[in-house]
Amino acid sequence: MKVLLVKPDVKADQVVPSLGLGYLASSLCHSHEVAILDCQKEGLSPSGFAEYVARANPHCVGIQCYSYGFSLVKEYVRAVRNVDIRILTIIGGPHPTVAPEHTLKFFNNDITCAIRGEAELSFLTLLNKIEKSHWNEKIKKEAFNSIQGVIWSDRDGMHLSKSAILEDVDLFDMPHWDLLQPSSYPPSPLGAFSKRFPVAPVSVSRGCPYDCIYCSAGIMSGKKLRYRNADKVIKEIEYLHSNFGIKEIHIVDDNFTMSRKYVLNFCDKLIESNIDVIWTCPNGVRVDAVDEEIILAMKRAGCYSLSFGFESGSERILKFIKKGTTLAMGRKAVDMVTRHDMEAHGFFILGFPTETKEEMEETIRFSLELNLTRANYFPFHPLPGTEAYRLLKESGGLKDVIYDAHSYADLVYAPKGTSLQGLKSIQRKAFLRFYLRPFILWRLLTQIHSFKHLLFILRRFKRWLYRGPSGS
Repeated sequence: MKVLLVKPDVKADQVVPSLGLGYLASSLCHSHEVAILDCQKEGLSPSGFAEYVARANPHCVGIQCYSYGFSLVKEYVRAVRNVDIRILTIIGGPHPTVAPEHTLKFFNNDITCAIRGEAELSFLTLLNKIEKSHWNEKIKKEAFNSIQGVIWSDRDGMHLSKSAILEDVDLFDMPHWDLLQPSSYPPSPLGAFSKRFPVAPVSVSRGCPYDCIYCSAGIMSGKKLRYRNADKVIKEIEYLHSNFGIKEIHIVDDNFTMSRKYVLNFCDKLIESNIDVIWTCPNGVRVDAVDEEIILAMKRAGCYSLSFGFESGSERILKFIKKGTTLAMGRKAVDMVTRHDMEAHGFFILGFPTETKEEMEETIRFSLELNLTRANYFPFHPLPGTEAYRLLKESGGLKDVIYDAHSYADLVYAPKGTSLQGLKSIQRKAFLRFYLRPFILWRLLTQIHSFKHLLFILRRFKRWLYRGPSGS
């Protein structure tokens, strides 16, 4: 079967290869003819995408769907249907996983089905069953009902399934990098900066055992933390370096440092490999999941920076969101990293439910006290499936939420006592107070590699400073 995997042009801070689509391609490529289309990188609107589909003539199109920008995804879905209604149109990703009912209701008959959770095995099994069958409603129901993670709707209503979780994360080895072509991506990596280019993202683990009320990581990939075999990760890094000239690796895990044993073993193996790459963890690690030995081992292995998810500078808010950390832990983590001449970056969230303006100011002051090279101040998003979403729904706090944000820079919710415009003003002041300090601004300017990179940084700052409610 001819399969086209698609990343829609949903606006984001970074333009990077989709590991999710890369792993899907790896699972399918031995049985099917697979191509990956990154509409974000190529700048393909739904109309341009429709022309591409007409030329490619696939039997199946799989489209990635996040909770932000899901209405734009529907335009891509309808583009497929307008080209040829016989094309199987399947969506997957975070939104179908955490909000299956909303997904089926919103996309209705425009999609063949959706897949919840980690889709590698489910998608492969589904396509194999379809290819071997004479397609009709009876076969469709039998096939869909037998595969975990597949959800769909028909005249009988919604048919839901539990999320698919891949127990063996080494089953498909590595993403299909030959289809992703990481060296073809622009200088707009996760975290906005890199020391060497080209850059490639690498995933080492899946799952999250923590209970943070605002995060859907544990819902998306399960509570059980599963690490890839370190030797296979090193092999992937070597492959990226040798075949695509990758000079820097971005480990995008939520919990890379949670297992001390794994991290120390990984660092030893990376040093032994003698691959000429440096690396960083731009997606954020927990402040309570690092110590001196881990940091020193990571530095020796070529890691030059760590990003931390501090979230708040208010002890009350940290307890409310069930982060399980304290301000003292955050200060200690930054001190350890910077004392060993590595950069520390910070992620903060403004506008949690029940958060006051005074507590937001505490967060800003805390971020300025820390020895951080960069900081980002995200507006709180009530992501479907999270405890925060449930609490707001039960209390009536979701009635004024603007759902279809186009990116995480958009504001969709403000706590009681603060308007969306008021929250935007607080966020803007936080950015300006952090980055307009002379030593921070100078250090930032020295890390810009090219005019193209400068334009990317300026566009990103404009988006974060001036985008208002839902992209206004």
